[in-house]
Amino acid sequence: DQAIQWDGIAARFGRGFGAQAQENYEWIQRLNEELGINIQEFMKYSSVYSTMLTGFGVAAEDAGKMALGYMELTYDIWAGYNDIYDSYADAADAVKSAIAGEVEPIRRAGFTIIESTLEQTAANYGLEISLANATEAQKSYLRYLTLMDQAHAQNLVGTYAKELNTAEGLMRTFSQQLKSLTQAFGSLFLPILVKVMPYLQA
Repeated sequence: DQAIQWDGIAARFGRGFGAQAQENYEWIQRLNEELGINIQEFMKYSSVYSTMLTGFGVAAEDAGKMALGYMELTYDIWAGYNDIYDSYADAADAVKSAIAGEVEPIRRAGFTIIESTLEQTAANYGLEISLANATEAQKSYLRYLTLMDQAHAQNLVGTYAKELNTAEGLMRTFSQQLKSLTQAFGSLFLPILVKVMPYLQA
């Protein structure tokens, strides 16, 4: 049931972002207007990211900011590596695994978060952290910095927005909008929506 799903996602979003939840929700709405993203999907994964980070000991405010940064990265990975990650969910699962410290899923997109790379990141930022003695929170910060630096090195940042008007970008937007409409009106109306969407896109 779509209403029940919305309630669950909204509750997790509130828990994941706390005092920043309303401000972040308004920001997501603006992104929806500019990029046609699916609000429910964004809220779902951003709250998962934030909850994971706080679970690792990252300060709540930092976790919220990092979660939103990871969301932007997820969209850019989906756009930049659509031959590897077929859906937004696939890219999100890879980023979620990276947040947890798993090396392999994100490696397919050219990212590496092995210990030696994290140690180099620490050195680059002048941080005296030994991975052998680092806390989970410190490792979380290092993984975030490492992934963002590698995204910039790949010129991946902003790819989703840049490709918005390309054929592939339009198809991604179409899939997001279709999912949004399905969530809004329920599966009962899906056959009708499938028929009218080409005219809405025209």
